[in-house]
Amino acid sequence: MESLCPIFTHVHVEFTFEKHTTNTFHMKHIYNSFSAANTLQSATKALGTALSSKNFTLLFLSFFLLVSGEGYGETFTSRTSGSWHIASTWTKSSTGGVDTPGPNDEVVILHNHKITVNATINAVCKKLELRAINGNTGSQSAITIENTGTLTVDEITFNTTHQNFGATVINNGYLKFKSFSYGNVTKSDHVFLTNNQTNSTVEYIGTNQSVLPVPYRNLTLSGSGNKTVSAGLNVSGDLTINSGSTFIAGNYTHTISGNFNNNGNFNTDNSTIVMNGADKSILSSGVASTFSNLTLTGGNKSLLSDINVAGTLVLTSAILNTTKEFNVSLLPAASLGFNETATQHIIGQVVPSPRTLSSGSIQEFGNIGIS
Repeated sequence: MESLCPIFTHVHVEFTFEKHTTNTFHMKHIYNSFSAANTLQSATKALGTALSSKNFTLLFLSFFLLVSGEGYGETFTSRTSGSWHIASTWTKSSTGGVDTPGPNDEVVILHNHKITVNATINAVCKKLELRAINGNTGSQSAITIENTGTLTVDEITFNTTHQNFGATVINNGYLKFKSFSYGNVTKSDHVFLTNNQTNSTVEYIGTNQSVLPVPYRNLTLSGSGNKTVSAGLNVSGDLTINSGSTFIAGNYTHTISGNFNNNGNFNTDNSTIVMNGADKSILSSGVASTFSNLTLTGGNKSLLSDINVAGTLVLTSAILNTTKEFNVSLLPAASLGFNETATQHIIGQVVPSPRTLSSGSIQEFGNIGIS
């Protein structure tokens, strides 16, 4: 797609101003680089009354931005596999300017091309489109983000109908985006390939986004508004909810192998959070996180803040340590869905909400009687 550019892009303008007693300015000359002799053209008079020096400066700056074509992006199309930051990787939609993609540009990666964002480098573009030849099982295009490299994109699009089309490969790097669409791709694990690297992170930075039901290593929800899901999530690392963002968990089961970090808002709905990693923690800054159902399996878990459980708390071969400062609060309808043993119990403070005890009823209050 050709980029839009003002017709003045290649016209150089020189101004000589004379200030008269009425604060009227005259523009004396226009210099046109396309003229055969490169000579001064006919003088053009521009009359206007400057209300103040600040207003005049602003008007002059606005004219300069129009002339220079600021705000108009290029389209960069992959020429071959290679580094994002090398000009020979790309074909541009126009001549001149910077030879690698920038924040206002669109990037198209063609089939069978693999583009790499190098380690420690920050890459950015407005739109990223990955293409493949439909029906060609060997046709893939990919963007690989290497160790601590970052790619920030407004919009990512997978332009194909082939189910095995891949992939955004994140090797200990960071991918941040505002919107994402992957057409008819049905092999969801080809959308983000994190190779189970410890620091591979996908971050949603837009407003009111749908969280893709694909596997994640580390998942961070940022930006603003609601982050909604259409299926259960599988996060093999940490789930982080940042300030300003609300995770709408829905009526799904979400499995987290790392830590649960809530620095924003967690709307539990009727969901179940399963934490199956050893030596992991639950942290909420500000208001305590409320879980509808919380299942802890395998190894020790610890609280770094208070939590509430509205439904069922289950421990399976897991020990939950509330530490000295924090509590597990069982809300009125909550229950403990496990039998306490030496290998599955709660160490610390369990606070039940006020309950009316009926004759013959059985109530679970936590680690009573286990030392």
